[in-house]
Amino acid sequence: MPDSQSTQSLCLTHQRPRRGLTQNINNLTERVNKMEIVIILIVLSLLAWLGHEMAKTRNRNPKLWAVLCFAFGLIAVVVLALIGKSSKS
Repeated sequence: MPDSQSTQSLCLTHQRPRRGLTQNINNLTERVNKMEIVIILIVLSLLAWLGHEMAKTRNRNPKLWAVLCFAFGLIAVVVLALIGKSSKS
């Protein structure tokens, strides 16, 4: 049976990798969150572009609809598709 001193050093050696593993997991979590944010911004930018193009073809204000599509996402694109063309020429 090992003495208490060797048991303590054994426990200390097991704790060091755990701290390192925890830091690695935290770093990975931060990277994943940043990547998710980047993906969300890319998707919202594409929806804003789509809303801008749809608004131009429907005689609506393209800048306004681009902002609305960026802010509200797919909901604004669906609304723009449903309201159709403007009666203004």
